Amino acid sequence: MRIFVAEYVSGGGLVSTPLNEIPASLRREGCAMIRALTQDMAEIADVVTPIDWRLTEMFDHNSVDIRPISHVTGIWHQWIAAASMCEKAIIENSVIWSHTRVS
Repeated sequence: MRIFVAEYVSGGGLVSTPLNEIPASLRREGCAMIRALTQDMAEIADVVTPIDWRLTEMFDHNSVDIRPISHVTGIWHQWIAAASMCEKAIIENSVIWSHTRVS
């Protein structure tokens, strides 16, 4: 069985936002959440997960099929492409974040 496991922040939801404008704590929490989910799911299924291309070095590529997400095409198209080859999905989006850019 293949399972799509995604979390918004680490999964490219903020890929169009410069990395230094995303709070470090938010990046850490998103990455910790997706790491825990993918490690657990990898014990029972083949896992496919989208990851912001700037964060891919933080993940174990041996146990999980990492799909780097870029800003070139929309996040949802990339998520759908990755999820379309899976039978199940877990999508975590517990973070609410607003950002105001000050010029």
